[in-house]
Amino acid sequence: MMVTAMTSRTGNSRSPRRRAERTVSLLCAGLLILSACTRTPPGVALAAQVGLTTALVNSGLNGALALWRAHVGRYPTSQEGLQTLLTRPADPKAAAKWRGPYVVQPRDLCDAWGSPFWYRCPGTHNPQSYDLWSAGPNGVNELGGGDDIANWAPPPTATAPASMPASSSTAPAGPPDAL
Repeated sequence: MMVTAMTSRTGNSRSPRRRAERTVSLLCAGLLILSACTRTPPGVALAAQVGLTTALVNSGLNGALALWRAHVGRYPTSQEGLQTLLTRPADPKAAAKWRGPYVVQPRDLCDAWGSPFWYRCPGTHNPQSYDLWSAGPNGVNELGGGDDIANWAPPPTATAPASMPASSSTAPAGPPDAL
């Protein structure tokens, strides 16, 4: 089959190659516009990741730890770890009561940034249950401090010292006179 050039009413010829190039250019422009419209601003993405991770930490991995406890009679130990939500524990008594898996896949044991959650039972901050935390956006385990996301309240921040009683002078305090 032979392809011939098409002639428009004005007499300008357009080759099939030229039309194909134009079509590809329009498709590329459309894809660029589409990708610009669907791009999430970084601050919004970070807020969503923090929100998701906070919900997972505060819910005990969507209730997986509470369900494990309801079946087995206790929370997984620190030595058993969160992996026991996926696989039967080695302890024969716990294994006999285990009805898992309690999460669907290993990824469910990771925060929104793909880092594994940290777990300690009994907890230092929650001695009657467990401590569960994420290393947060920076990926550095700060033991619940810094930008970590934890299932316990952060320590109170240092407060400024009480203000001094107002002096009777109205002149503003300035730097001491140079000697």
